[in-house]
Amino acid sequence: MSNPSRVVVLHNWVDLNAYSISTNSQVFASKHDLEGLFLVLFAGVMGYAQDLENVIMAAKQLQNEAKIAFLLIGDGIEKAVLVEKTKALGLTNVRFLPWVSPKEYPQVVSESHIGLVTLKETMKTPVVPSKLLGYMAAGKPVVASVNPESDAITIVKQAKCGLSVEPGNSQVLADAIRHIYRLPDQGREMGKRGRVYAEKNFAKEVILNQYENILQ
Repeated sequence: MSNPSRVVVLHNWVDLNAYSISTNSQVFASKHDLEGLFLVLFAGVMGYAQDLENVIMAAKQLQNEAKIAFLLIGDGIEKAVLVEKTKALGLTNVRFLPWVSPKEYPQVVSESHIGLVTLKETMKTPVVPSKLLGYMAAGKPVVASVNPESDAITIVKQAKCGLSVEPGNSQVLADAIRHIYRLPDQGREMGKRGRVYAEKNFAKEVILNQYENILQ
C-alpha cells in the first residue's frame, strides 16, 4: 500500500444498555441449576478454530476446585467430540447448553464470572471476537487464549480488563482462571476497567462519530 496512513480501523460497537444488568440476578443460573457456582463462560461456535479441547483440559486441571464450573453454550462441528471427551475424562465441572437467544445472552454474561476468548495459535485473524466486547460491556474479567499478535490481545492489555495467556497451553489457562477465582477483588476491578474502556471506545455513538468524521 502506497500510503498506510490513509487506512483507519473502526471497531464494531456494542449495545452497552443491553449489558447493564444487575449482577445479583440469578435467573439463568437458577433455571439451569448453576446457582452458587463460579461460572467460566464460553458462548459461540464450537469449531476447530476455537480450541475448546484446550478448555476441556483446563477444566480437568481445575476439577478439584469445587465451585468453578465451565459453561459452554452453543453448537458446532466439534461439540459432539468435546462432549464425549468430557465424559471420557469423567469431568463434572463442564456443562454444555444449546444456543441462547440474543435477548437472553446478556443475562447469561451478567451471571458469569469470567469470559473466555479462545482461538488456536494458528488463527492470526485480526478480527476481534464479538464476545470480548460483550464481556467488557457487562463488566466481566476476560481470560484470552489467542495468538499474541491478535487485536483482541491488544484490547485486553490496553483496557487491563483481564489476563492473556499462551494459546494451546491448558496449564496457563487453568492458572489464569484460578487466579481470578481466588482473588475476586482483582477480577471485579478488571471487569470495571473493561466496562469503562467499552464506554469510551465501543459505544454506538462513539463508533458512529468516527464514521462521520471519516466521511466528512
